[in-house]
This record gives sequence, C-alpha cells and structure tokens, in this order.
Amino acid sequence: MRILFILSLAICLISFVKRNEIPSNIRLHSGVLQEPSQTPSYKSPFSVKLAERQYKIKPLYNYDLYGLVVSYRHHDGDKMLHKAWGDHINVADVCVVWSKTAQSPWLNKLNFWNR
Repeated sequence: MRILFILSLAICLISFVKRNEIPSNIRLHSGVLQEPSQTPSYKSPFSVKLAERQYKIKPLYNYDLYGLVVSYRHHDGDKMLHKAWGDHINVADVCVVWSKTAQSPWLNKLNFWNR
C-alpha cells in the first residue's frame, strides 16, 4: 500500500511539472497548417436571454479556424469586467496558434497565458 502511495505521489509531481509541455511528436491535423479565414456574415441579428439579461447578437463575420490550443481560461461572469459589463456570454478566452507557429520547434519554449 505504501509503494502505491509513493508511486501515485511521484506520478502526480511529474504530471504537475510537465503540465504545460506540448509533446514534440504530436501529429497535427492538416487544417492547422492553414491560415484562418474570415468572411462577412449575412446572418440576421438574434437575441439570447441568459442570467435574467437579454443580449442582442449581431453576427459580423464567419470564421474558419483550425489551430492548436496553447492556453485556455474560463471566465466567471461574476468577477472583474465581466461583472461590471453584465457579460455572461463570453465565457472563455482561448489562445490558438496555427501554420508555422504550430510547427515551431521552439513552441515549448514560449509562454502563453490569458488574463
């Protein structure tokens, strides 16, 4: 039982230290090698009700993006600017790389963060 505990603790520590490393042998989807595209949207505005608040959404662009997510942050609508603006729709901030950046041998040397 003690060996199992020590082994579990070692695995936990190694996982924590390596949590931000991107595997060097990762096989990327071919779409990741392309630049994202942005085209005008002709969709009609629409409304959404969330957290007792009515939001009017006016789509401006359509996006086609394949990428490698390198950083992610979930937003709490009850904190900071999201609370001040009553913003409960924008729930996440995702940092994505593509094309040459996704293939860079220095990718693990870069730091990504969301604030």
